[in-house]
Amino acid sequence: MAKMATTRARRTPIDDFFTSLAQEQSENAAGVILSGTGSDGTIGLRAIKERGGLTLAQESAEYDGMMRSAVQSGLVDMVVPAEDMAEKLVSYFRHPSRIDSERDRHKRDVAEQLSRIAALLRMRTGHDFSGYKDNTILRRIQRRMQVLQIDDPAAFYERLREEPQQVDLLFQDLLIGVTSFFRDPHAFDALERLVIPRLFEG
Repeated sequence: MAKMATTRARRTPIDDFFTSLAQEQSENAAGVILSGTGSDGTIGLRAIKERGGLTLAQESAEYDGMMRSAVQSGLVDMVVPAEDMAEKLVSYFRHPSRIDSERDRHKRDVAEQLSRIAALLRMRTGHDFSGYKDNTILRRIQRRMQVLQIDDPAAFYERLREEPQQVDLLFQDLLIGVTSFFRDPHAFDALERLVIPRLFEG
């Protein structure tokens, strides 16, 4: 019985579901944490964030363990009342960066602001993202714009300039993909087989 109880205690169906959702839907995934006890769901939110999806948590509830765990992890994009979640989801997925007819134009507009945004990141965090792939940074910037419901990249730049905490949040988004590398056994296997031996070649 004790063994069965331990097994049950370790079950994390929401984490499992969110992780599977992230793998299948990537940036089209959205994870919503509602009322509940424990911390189930927090690990799954990381998987969704790593693949560019959206994460939300309910603002308050009688049983708030899952919500508090998610928010304290820093992985939640929006903390909103349950009754507002549907509207937030619809607005997020209707952003111009996600509409086929608008996507290319929006990406070009964001690219025009890239150097200015990178300069803010460098001043605020000390990290230089000039060596990163532009497409990776552009996707993360567009994701933050979706979260904030800002259509105009110039307006997003001004928001970053006026609210330094938004620079921090963008910085966290940019680092999400980097930290996932260090948990990927395939990446380390490739390093061991292909990269490290060459470092010691005469």
